[in-house]
Amino acid sequence: MSSPSRVPVLLVLLGVAVTMLPGCDAGVEPSPMRILAASSLEPVAVSDPAHGPLEVSVGASSVLAMQLIAGARADVVLLADPLWMDELEVEGVVDAGSRVEIARNRLVLAVPTGDGTPPGDGIPAGRLAIAEPRHVPLGRYTVEALRSLGWWTSLEDRVVLASDAGAVLALVESGEVDAGVVYASDAGRSRRIEIVHTFDESLHRPIRCEAARISDRDSSGAFIDRLLQPAGRAMVESLGFQAPGKPDGGTDHD
Repeated sequence: MSSPSRVPVLLVLLGVAVTMLPGCDAGVEPSPMRILAASSLEPVAVSDPAHGPLEVSVGASSVLAMQLIAGARADVVLLADPLWMDELEVEGVVDAGSRVEIARNRLVLAVPTGDGTPPGDGIPAGRLAIAEPRHVPLGRYTVEALRSLGWWTSLEDRVVLASDAGAVLALVESGEVDAGVVYASDAGRSRRIEIVHTFDESLHRPIRCEAARISDRDSSGAFIDRLLQPAGRAMVESLGFQAPGKPDGGTDHD
């Protein structure tokens, strides 16, 4: 039989061992912060090394918004159209006080590298990839621009619809289409496409990219705060985005 005097010592040792087991509070890695990001904003979501472990899911802003409204869990959401952020605010999904504009973007017409299409104001012959315009922000902006130019009716019969901004880019990069309307930020990071036209910003609504908190964990607020600091804004602009804008079209670096 064990000596009674050894029981307290064994209990102490057992307590130390339990605190060292995986899943216990001591030394446990924090759960990853979950970010839902529009496909064009994926580089922003993953580019800051200070935010710790992440789980990033990307897709069209509309799809992400509907997932969140249906109950999907996340800590931060980055969307490419404030209209979908409006929906999340109405539904009480996002913390309205945390909602901020983090960047702006431009529309460009791109062709596969080496295609030989000269820069110009028209759309090359052949198939044109655009994002699905009923729900995807890039598609909405694209159709607004093409209609403003009076080109939409003549182009409808050769349009190839894609599920999100990343899918449009992939179609142009692979040469499956002759041209595509993509975000300038995406085009600037690809070596497999060439920009042949940049659409005037007056042709469509401003392309405003917004972020908002969903959870109240400290890291979600810190993530958004870093994007608003000078270093964060410089990082966002280095990825091909424009600085957040004021209502008059200027930039705001306050």
